Amino acid sequence: MQSAVVSLKKIFEPGMAYVALSRTTSLQGLHIMDFDDKKIYADPEITASLQAMRRAPVEEIMPLLQHVRENRQEHTLTIVHHNTEGLGPHIEDIRCHHELQLADILCLTETHLTGSSTSSDLKLEGYNLITRNRHVSYSTHQEIGTKNGGGVAIYCKEHIPTQPRQYIQNVTDLEFVVIKIDSPIKAAIVAVYRPPQYNVGDFLTT
Repeated sequence: MQSAVVSLKKIFEPGMAYVALSRTTSLQGLHIMDFDDKKIYADPEITASLQAMRRAPVEEIMPLLQHVRENRQEHTLTIVHHNTEGLGPHIEDIRCHHELQLADILCLTETHLTGSSTSSDLKLEGYNLITRNRHVSYSTHQEIGTKNGGGVAIYCKEHIPTQPRQYIQNVTDLEFVVIKIDSPIKAAIVAVYRPPQYNVGDFLTT
């Protein structure tokens, strides 16, 4: 949210204050009532674990995907799945993320996109984007299709020829995107999202 009024008066669990205070997109939009610094605390077990961790110099840590990229074999793909919790608000985070930008194919869930067109603001340099929004994904479970949130997307490097398949016969109640590729390997890559309210049995049957 761009702005919120947060009261710390009834905080009674570790981490509650952090969750409440992290709901706004800027400090300017955050208004705090009943401030009490004793209400801002972590679980003692978390604090103890952090204190017991060995400190590692950042400059000596090689990012995982950078290691994969430097040691990858021919005819391989780097595929990453990431839950965005809103692609629009987090597109700049993705653009700046040194590891996500090393993915050949980036599968995203919970894009929270709406409408029939995709904004040019969501373009990633060097990638093609295929999306499927929640509202077009359901026919039987319309109570899910009308809720905000959900949605899936795939970013694929422009040099990889893709065949998007956003519709599969008899599959009408699933948030999914499928791409088929022939190079550097033959594969079908699928991004799927199951909303928490979607019964697992029905989901697996679909």
